Amino acid sequence: WVVDVYHNPPHAGLGGATPANAWSRLVGKFGIIPAPDRHVRRAIFGTDLTRTVTTRGVRCLGLFYDCLELQAHRRHYGNVDVEVRLDAWDLGHVSVRLGSGWIAVPCRRAGFDDVPTDI
Repeated sequence: WVVDVYHNPPHAGLGGATPANAWSRLVGKFGIIPAPDRHVRRAIFGTDLTRTVTTRGVRCLGLFYDCLELQAHRRHYGNVDVEVRLDAWDLGHVSVRLGSGWIAVPCRRAGFDDVPTDI
């Protein structure tokens, strides 16, 4: 129905072009931006948490997440609270805001990529 009724008839908002033709024309001219990867999606849409950086990293749902960049931040600033974003459908990494950007921090325990929280 969507293809037949919306995408193929002429549309006044597109100067009489069909949405399907407008899409094809603009894709040919500008291309398609690829979808963001899992780390970018988590940093944008993840569940907001605040956690303290310790010598073991940050703890979320009983799991520790750590990397060299996070530990360098801890050595410079101490055991401070940081913003964390969690993807409930993938416990393999969390995103941590350091300064003005986000970094992907892996789980210290192997085997949690694509494992959901089930809550």
